[in-house]
Amino acid sequence: MKLIDILDYATYYPAVCQAIQIAITLPVTSCSVERSFSTLRRLKTWIRNRMGNERLSSLGLINIHRQRYDHKQFLNQQIDDSINLFASNKRRLSLLFE
Repeated sequence: MKLIDILDYATYYPAVCQAIQIAITLPVTSCSVERSFSTLRRLKTWIRNRMGNERLSSLGLINIHRQRYDHKQFLNQQIDDSINLFASNKRRLSLLFE
């Protein structure tokens, strides 16, 4: 009997159906979880201990999901955003000959 055939009997055996649905959604290994924790361990060095939780979380997410992004496009977008942010700020340097 296949798993899909068992799901047809869900009205008769609701507990079995629910157990099967939970078993299907469980990951086979905990590899991705272990990778995430080791990434955070590498990021959380002595120098970065004073870093805020939000920034550390963002760095961790970028590092964990780095394969999803096109690195050059992502980097170029970050550079453009930084330049635009810097250009939009007021000039802090007071020039003598204006």
